[in-house]
Amino acid sequence: MLKAVRSLSLVRLAAFTVLLITSNAVGAIAQDAKPAVEEPQYVGRFAEIGPDGKLIDLEQQKVTFESKAHNHFIGVSVTGEAVVPNAKSPVRIPAGAHFVVRISPGSENIDPSTYLSLRPFIVKKDSRQILMNQAKAGVFQGAKSSQAADTSIAVTFKKYGASSLEIVPNAPLAPGEYVLAVQNGSAGVYCFGVDAN
Repeated sequence: MLKAVRSLSLVRLAAFTVLLITSNAVGAIAQDAKPAVEEPQYVGRFAEIGPDGKLIDLEQQKVTFESKAHNHFIGVSVTGEAVVPNAKSPVRIPAGAHFVVRISPGSENIDPSTYLSLRPFIVKKDSRQILMNQAKAGVFQGAKSSQAADTSIAVTFKKYGASSLEIVPNAPLAPGEYVLAVQNGSAGVYCFGVDAN
């Protein structure tokens, strides 16, 4: 009887030891497990993907929408522009950079080209601008209004990590100032510049 109790105790001790070793190994694996890629923390936030996979913050700006009227001898023209302050972004990136944006849960089945865009700015002395719409009215031509031409740059979207999209321009970016934005009426945009070599 005493021998059986000792055997049972040894079996329990061995089982406990195996369980302890296994749980420690699983804990060590869980601690070492890291996400495959780094993703932006917040939905709608854009970043550049650095050469080492680390994310590089872009210049975050608020857009103001301005209308400008121009009087002519026989009519008037009005333009609507999205404007960001300063002529140059402090963030400079290489022409072949890739970008990432975190997307909303449930938007995986929506075509990202319908709500994400990469565009060049028109650079003025103290601001960066995108022409949004224009209207003309004249004595002989009546009134006409139109959306500005789409200046979006062609990009390819790829799944990135668990909750993000990688944005890859189809060609290296020319020197200039650029903006990445979610086209949902949000006033927040992400800006950067590309310098000539």
